[in-house]
Parts: sequence; structure tokens; C-alpha cells
Amino acid sequence: MAESLLQSLDFEEDFSLSEEWVQEIRRRCEETDSGKAVLVDGETVFSQLRKKISFMTIRWQVEAVEEVNAVAAF
Repeated sequence: MAESLLQSLDFEEDFSLSEEWVQEIRRRCEETDSGKAVLVDGETVFSQLRKKISFMTIRWQVEAVEEVNAVAAF
């Protein structure tokens, strides 16, 4: 599937894939076809990333406030 998509792109110059990439593409396609790979839709992925980034931002803000308070108390 990935190979077909790459070939369908409209490039002015042809490009070749290394044998390693061809093997990786085949491995991933086999895992997808067999159901071994867990596929997650993009909306879910980005939603999870936004939550993680939000949590990390809050944590950094808390740590920064704690650091300022520690310096101020010194």
C-alpha cells in the first residue's frame, strides 16, 4: 500500500527506495494486514498529544513557580 502511494505521487524525478526501506514497508504492511499493528486515527493521536502537551506545560509552570519561591525564600 505504502509503496503504491509513493509511486502514485507526481514527482518530476524518480527516486528509489533502499532495500531496507522496502523491507520495512513490507513488514509494516504485513503487520497492518494481519491485525498485529494497532492503528489509531489521526484525530485521536492529536487529541492525546494536546493533552500531554497541556499537562507538561502545567507541570513546567508549577516547577517554575516552586523554583522562584525557593529562590525568594533563600
